[in-house]
Amino acid sequence: MPAYFDQYSQNYKNILAAELGGNIDSVDFYARQKINHLKRRIKEIDKIQLILDYGCGIGTSFKHLNKAFQKAQIIGVDVSRSSLDIAYREYRDIDPKLFTPSDFEKITPRPLFDLIFLSCVLHHVESKLHRPLLASLRSHCNAKGMIAIVEHNPINPLTRSIVNKCPFDKDAILIRRSHTCELLRSTGWHNIKWRYITFFPYSLAKFEKAESLLTWCPLGGQYLIIAGPSN
Repeated sequence: MPAYFDQYSQNYKNILAAELGGNIDSVDFYARQKINHLKRRIKEIDKIQLILDYGCGIGTSFKHLNKAFQKAQIIGVDVSRSSLDIAYREYRDIDPKLFTPSDFEKITPRPLFDLIFLSCVLHHVESKLHRPLLASLRSHCNAKGMIAIVEHNPINPLTRSIVNKCPFDKDAILIRRSHTCELLRSTGWHNIKWRYITFFPYSLAKFEKAESLLTWCPLGGQYLIIAGPSN
């Protein structure tokens, strides 16, 4: 798995931009959009002081997490060492602490996070490992913390088309929102809330604010789920 993602790390943004229509700015647009949706669902922003970006890749979410949660320290975890090297160089001013999964599990004392963020990660993880991963992340979440998961919506035909053509999504198995919710419930997560997001392409970014009226619609390109470790 590390070697699989290492080969795409240097050109990740260009490859993704090509799949999204060719504009490199679209990569940042979608990264920001996810965090904006997340921020709107969190009532006490100032209490988010430690964030885990699990599967952070080259760090495309870092500056948006940093802007949305200004009091928070960001820890990034990814299987690709090459991606982590790029993330550190590009976002050194944010000072993220970066680890591979094996190094992360060796941290003592075990950090307890206010927010654990997974953006388009689960569809790269073998299905048999979904529950162990989510259970492990629950043990890293503090009693009042939360997990936020963004995944591609397999019901959306454009999403499926983009994923099928994307070189680093060759292994991707898209997961329905209902199944992701069930995975969370079965691994001890509670108060599960969801919304559909990413309705408009970058070329129609001027309509972005209208997304707040469409979050119920199952045709969004992605979905966001938020849950906590306790009732």
